[in-house]
Amino acid sequence: MKVNRNFYEKEGVYGSYYTEGIKRFEKSLDLIKSAKPKKVLDAGCGDGFFAEKIKNMLQTEVFGVDISQGAIDAAIAKGITAKRVNLESNLPFDNEYFDLIYCGEVVEHVVNPDKMLKEFNRILKKEGVLVLSTPNLACWYNRFLLLLGYQPVFAEVSTLHKNLGRMKISRFFEKSIQPVGHLHVFTLQAAKDLLEMHGFEIEEVDGIPILFNGFVSIFDRIFSVSPSLATIMIIKSRKGDFNGNCIKNGK
Repeated sequence: MKVNRNFYEKEGVYGSYYTEGIKRFEKSLDLIKSAKPKKVLDAGCGDGFFAEKIKNMLQTEVFGVDISQGAIDAAIAKGITAKRVNLESNLPFDNEYFDLIYCGEVVEHVVNPDKMLKEFNRILKKEGVLVLSTPNLACWYNRFLLLLGYQPVFAEVSTLHKNLGRMKISRFFEKSIQPVGHLHVFTLQAAKDLLEMHGFEIEEVDGIPILFNGFVSIFDRIFSVSPSLATIMIIKSRKGDFNGNCIKNGK
C-alpha cells in the first residue's frame, strides 16, 4: 500500500471538492439527516470538510478515517476525531459502534472493496445505515464512448494521464490530466450486487450530475434522473446480519 499512501498524500487528491460535487454532498447530507444517527464515520474523510458539515448540521459525534496523514492533520484541525487508517485493514473500532457510515467516492479507490465492506458491516449497529457514492461506469456518455471505441471516463489506464483513450474529446469531460486513482469501477447493478453480497439491503438509489462545460451539462442533468445512467450513483443501504440476511424493522 506504500504507492497508494504516497499518491493520496497529494493535497490535490485528498482536498475539498465541495464546489464540484455540491449536488452529491447535498443529497448525501439529506440521506444522513433522515437516518438521525448519533455516531457517524466518514470513511475516506479527506481533509474533513464534509465530516465537519455533518457534525455542524446534526450536532452529532463524527469520526473520520483516511489513508493520508496530510488529510488526517487537516481533519483534526477542523475538530474531527480522525485517524490514519487503511480501509482494507481491520478498522480500529468495536463491533456495532456506528449508527451510520458515509463512504463518498472511496470504494473505487481501494484494492479490496470486499474487505472494506465486511468491516463496515462489522462496525455498524443493527439496522445501521451505509451511504455510499461512486462514479457510474455505465453512465450515459460512457455508453456512447464505448460504442465509438473510446475509453470510458473513470476507467484509467495510466498513472500519468487520465485521458488516454479519449484525448480528442477529453475537453468535454475533464479539465485536467491528473489521474484520480480509480482501481474498481461499477455499474449500478454491480454496486448493488456487491453491497447485497456483504449483507446490506438496498433502500434508496439516486443519480447525481456533476459540473460539465457547455451543453454536456444539460444532457447530464437530464440523464441523471435515472440512476443507472447518471454520472454519480448514491446508494443508501441498511446493515444485515453477518450471514448476509438483511435485518429490517427489528426482525
